Amino acid sequence: MTSAFLEISPEKILNYLIFVGIWYLLLFIYIIWKRSFKYKIEDCQFTIQSPLSRPIKLSCNEIKENFVSQGFLAKKFGCASLYLITEKNTYIIKDVDERVAREGEKLLEEKK
Repeated sequence: MTSAFLEISPEKILNYLIFVGIWYLLLFIYIIWKRSFKYKIEDCQFTIQSPLSRPIKLSCNEIKENFVSQGFLAKKFGCASLYLITEKNTYIIKDVDERVAREGEKLLEEKK
């Protein structure tokens, strides 16, 4: 049996199956990690919830600068990142739907 990258012989099939299992496990962990971040935009209040910290709540008054960033692949998949800059920190709402990022940016522009 052969694959695109390895020559798989009957003696090495167990090693190959372990490799494939670990690869799928790491992929699953990455997907769960990406989906565990929660973002909420409500009436000029931004809430950022990560799995390992308390929720961060930002009001429009705290945000000094904001912009949307979108790379080549992000454009292709219709997602973007919204950067929120305060006096002390920069918060990034990563890889959300492009419309959500633009709405957040528009909301902040209206409140200024």
